[in-house]
Amino acid sequence: MGRYCLIRDRTKEIMLSGDFNIPLTRHWLNELDRGKILIDVQLYVTRVPGQITYLNETRLVYELIIDKHLRDDHIYSVDYGAKHTVYLLTDRLRSIPVQSDAIGIMKLQNSYPAAKLIDLRGMQFLRDDYSRDFR
Repeated sequence: MGRYCLIRDRTKEIMLSGDFNIPLTRHWLNELDRGKILIDVQLYVTRVPGQITYLNETRLVYELIIDKHLRDDHIYSVDYGAKHTVYLLTDRLRSIPVQSDAIGIMKLQNSYPAAKLIDLRGMQFLRDDYSRDFR
């Protein structure tokens, strides 16, 4: 969960703001190797400056770009320097989106990115533990 604001690039004007929720969803590890994870997001518009605002819910897909330069060591992180593409979730958009479906880009704040790693170096230990017969 978190907050967001939509900012006009040219004037830096805040066009609207609100809250978002990312429902718990399973993702495959090979998505990290591909360098992209598609995230389903529930977006709530709660404020449009200078106007009466009604609660509005929209579903989006964020194409989260993964920094995989340490992939050989099984370490990944979100690419904070990338422009992450945003898609409006429609009935037609159920598989990998194409660029023509994009409605915008998302830029993430670069707060302590080195501390936000996905470290999978110990995966083999987990696989070994689960493959044993515990009786």
